[in-house]
Amino acid sequence: MGAWRLSGKREFGDRVAPLRGLSARFAAPDRQYFDDWDSMALQIASAFGALQSRVLDMAQAANRGSN
Repeated sequence: MGAWRLSGKREFGDRVAPLRGLSARFAAPDRQYFDDWDSMALQIASAFGALQSRVLDMAQAANRGSN
Protein backbone atom coordinates (compact mmCIF):
# COMPACT_ATOMS: atom_id res chain seq x y z
CA MET A 1 0.00 0.00 0.00
CA GLY A 2 1.05 3.59 -0.43
CA ALA A 3 2.38 5.92 2.19
CA TRP A 4 0.31 8.52 3.98
CA ARG A 5 1.29 12.15 3.54
CA LEU A 6 1.86 14.40 6.55
CA SER A 7 -1.41 16.16 5.75
CA GLY A 8 -3.24 12.86 6.25
CA LYS A 9 -4.35 12.80 2.62
CA ARG A 10 -3.44 9.97 0.34
CA GLU A 11 -2.38 10.73 -3.19
CA PHE A 12 -3.40 8.83 -6.29
CA GLY A 13 0.23 8.12 -7.16
CA ASP A 14 0.80 6.45 -3.80
CA ARG A 15 -1.57 3.66 -4.75
CA VAL A 16 -0.70 3.05 -8.39
CA ALA A 17 3.06 3.68 -8.51
CA PRO A 18 4.06 0.61 -6.45
CA LEU A 19 1.57 -1.58 -8.30
CA ARG A 20 2.49 -0.57 -11.82
CA GLY A 21 6.15 0.33 -11.33
CA LEU A 22 5.63 3.92 -12.43
CA SER A 23 8.28 6.57 -12.12
CA ALA A 24 8.83 8.09 -8.68
CA ARG A 25 7.65 11.47 -9.98
CA PHE A 26 4.07 10.16 -10.01
CA ALA A 27 4.20 9.70 -6.24
CA ALA A 28 6.07 12.94 -5.49
CA PRO A 29 4.73 14.86 -2.46
CA ASP A 30 4.45 18.10 -4.45
CA ARG A 31 1.95 16.57 -6.91
CA GLN A 32 -1.15 18.77 -6.81
CA TYR A 33 -3.52 17.04 -9.22
CA PHE A 34 -5.24 14.79 -6.69
CA ASP A 35 -4.55 16.76 -3.51
CA ASP A 36 -7.78 18.65 -3.11
CA TRP A 37 -10.59 16.10 -3.44
CA ASP A 38 -13.18 18.51 -1.99
CA SER A 39 -12.44 21.12 -4.64
CA MET A 40 -12.54 18.51 -7.39
CA ALA A 41 -15.87 17.16 -6.11
CA LEU A 42 -17.33 20.68 -6.08
CA GLN A 43 -16.17 21.28 -9.65
CA ILE A 44 -17.75 18.01 -10.81
CA ALA A 45 -21.01 18.78 -8.98
CA SER A 46 -21.05 22.26 -10.49
CA ALA A 47 -20.53 20.85 -13.98
CA PHE A 48 -23.36 18.35 -13.53
CA GLY A 49 -25.61 21.09 -12.12
CA ALA A 50 -24.94 23.26 -15.16
CA LEU A 51 -25.60 20.31 -17.47
CA GLN A 52 -28.87 19.51 -15.70
CA SER A 53 -29.96 23.14 -15.96
CA ARG A 54 -29.14 23.18 -19.69
CA VAL A 55 -31.06 19.95 -20.33
CA LEU A 56 -34.08 21.32 -18.45
CA ASP A 57 -33.94 24.53 -20.50
CA MET A 58 -33.82 22.54 -23.75
CA ALA A 59 -36.72 20.32 -22.63
CA GLN A 60 -38.83 23.36 -21.73
CA ALA A 61 -38.03 25.01 -25.07
CA ALA A 62 -38.97 21.83 -26.93
CA ASN A 63 -42.19 21.59 -24.93
CA ARG A 64 -43.07 25.21 -25.73
CA GLY A 65 -42.39 24.55 -29.41
CA SER A 66 -44.71 21.55 -29.54
CA ASN A 67 -47.66 23.40 -27.95
